Amino acid sequence: MGQEIPRVNASELLSSNLEERFETVEVLMDPNLGGDSLNRLMHKLFYFRKVTLRPSPSTLFHSLEVAGALRERGVPTSVDGLPHSTEPFLVRKTPLTPDRLIKRNVAVLTGKTHPTWNVDGMTAISYVTDFDWEGYLIGRDFPLPDPRTGLIGAILNKTSVVTFHTYGEKLSTGTLYGALGDEEYLVRPNRWMTDVTVVKIREVRGDQVSVLSRELLCRPLGSSFVPLNRQEIFNLLLGLRMRCAGLPPDCYLKF
Repeated sequence: MGQEIPRVNASELLSSNLEERFETVEVLMDPNLGGDSLNRLMHKLFYFRKVTLRPSPSTLFHSLEVAGALRERGVPTSVDGLPHSTEPFLVRKTPLTPDRLIKRNVAVLTGKTHPTWNVDGMTAISYVTDFDWEGYLIGRDFPLPDPRTGLIGAILNKTSVVTFHTYGEKLSTGTLYGALGDEEYLVRPNRWMTDVTVVKIREVRGDQVSVLSRELLCRPLGSSFVPLNRQEIFNLLLGLRMRCAGLPPDCYLKF
């Protein structure tokens, strides 16, 4: 018989030693989890060989962040019963460096600086050294200190971002910071800036943007996305020599 898979609340997992006794775990995401406890949870889950996350309506943000970190670390991860998958470790032969990226509204700050929102153009820059992020890059008035979305925003001169927070069985919803024009898709790159996941916008109500939950959760890379239109996606892939691999193959079978 196979080993029983424990099912545990995220906050309870932090005070347990399940990683010493089990190879797999199913985690019920805790709405009160945040800050340092979220980082502790991710580092604890790194020790498991397979992880399933179960989001509640109010824990989508944390579920996407944890799932993205695990998948990019090589831990097969499932959200809400969708197939387990990892993000392929596809790195660049030539790192993205500031002189190849910066166009406007960006300044360089050294060290692991965490910029605040709306820092009036004085932004920190992130680039890959030995495949590790060293800082952050955001464009003027780009409202999130997230290195990936900020990088896309600065390169394409975008000033809007969608951060997901509410999970639903069919649709999941995020808050739009900034404004939408003709953008139809939400894009988030992997940590190596070599591949992107693209999710189609399904509903917009004021500053609330909804997408199909299965599209969002099949290949989680994090919670924040940049709105782009088709041409901007093409420009991004061509300009940074990225690919758009789509969803993990097993996910298509769920559709």
